[in-house]
Amino acid sequence: MIEVFRPKPAGALISDLETLSLKYGTKGAYLTVFPTPWTAEYVLLSAEDVALLADGYDIGFSVPVELSGMPIIVRSSIVGETIWDRGTYESISHPVPPSDNEVLASIISIHAHAISIRADLKVGIVLQRFVQVSEKGQLGNLNRLSKTREQWSLTPETEYSALALERFNTQRDPPFDPRRPLDLRAAPNRGRVFGSACRWLNDRFAAVQKADRMLLEWGIADDRLYLLQLDLDSDNDTGTDPEQLSILNRLAAPSILPKVLRVPEDHDIRLWDKLKIIDDLASDAGPPPQRLFVLTAAEAATALSDDQRRTDLALDFDELCDTFAMIRTTSKVEAPKTTNLPVTTGCIGSKAAIEWLQNALLEIETKGNGVDDFAFVVHKFMGARSGAWALYDPGSPYIQIHANWGLPDALQYYPYDSWEVHLLTEDVIESPAYKTNFL
Repeated sequence: MIEVFRPKPAGALISDLETLSLKYGTKGAYLTVFPTPWTAEYVLLSAEDVALLADGYDIGFSVPVELSGMPIIVRSSIVGETIWDRGTYESISHPVPPSDNEVLASIISIHAHAISIRADLKVGIVLQRFVQVSEKGQLGNLNRLSKTREQWSLTPETEYSALALERFNTQRDPPFDPRRPLDLRAAPNRGRVFGSACRWLNDRFAAVQKADRMLLEWGIADDRLYLLQLDLDSDNDTGTDPEQLSILNRLAAPSILPKVLRVPEDHDIRLWDKLKIIDDLASDAGPPPQRLFVLTAAEAATALSDDQRRTDLALDFDELCDTFAMIRTTSKVEAPKTTNLPVTTGCIGSKAAIEWLQNALLEIETKGNGVDDFAFVVHKFMGARSGAWALYDPGSPYIQIHANWGLPDALQYYPYDSWEVHLLTEDVIESPAYKTNFL
């Protein structure tokens, strides 16, 4: 028979987390820290049992009795998952109470999706009551967000949230009673409910693990606050050598030929600056780390004006980029350099990509530029641990480096750290910035 983990009302001991993580995955294990009144009802399935279900073994699966007749979300819980993996693995919601077979099909689908990313992954499962929230967001005291563990940043994700982006200090908040739900109506200031819950978590983690920097997912339904996920910060004090850090290319484009987008040829690389600079900076004759595609503005205008070509272009985005397309505008090599040409601000799917190209063409025409002077470079999202811009003047012995977490583009919007390197003496002046926001 399948083994089901049921949480303790007061939450699991922090000292048990390592053992629970190896059996049920990180997400499920850290969910057990929350007192049961603070989160929606849930149970955990071990990675071993999930593998048996995925292989077709009949080990007596049925929806646990405490979730029977409820809407359910089936959540992945990967063994070894870290804060960097947020959003990578699949979860499936059932807003209408599902049957045993529907939940089983979701478990098998989630397992298949995870091992398609990396074949050796061990996949635990969280079965949790699906809560239709009116507001949701993130809450964190990560090292890059806060100077001390008591300083937290609360970020709503819903458009019309009653909670604005705010920072608060939990130093004087009493720990919330773990026996009671996080009822927002009982507090004169509902922000203090957040503060008291965070204080309880800080005290619980600091006493055992000496690790109390974390990121929480929260949701609000019927004036009750639910804590839905907890990740510990994985930053360190010594830093990491990027050359020694393996970043899996989980989002590699498939090796198929596009119908409208084109694989850049030699004349494209010589003509367009964003392609030529990659070629100029290449350290060897190997291919770039990600497949790139090119579409001139003139080709885009022609494709968008023809129904069949437009359909083929959308299919290219679906097949080559899924919902992770990035589009950048490039000008000709000999043209005057213009910074901040139009670029997508996030990962998009085919429908949004078509709309973005239409708007970009309109912007080019509105500014009186010719479509022959621009092209679009398309690629699938590239995962990164950090990004940097560097400035070096051949007449100066100094190199300036600005860096932050995430993509280099974020340096225009978020606080960053600076280094000034003196080449002759090898002295380094470091100016780390306090991060009020981060990507």
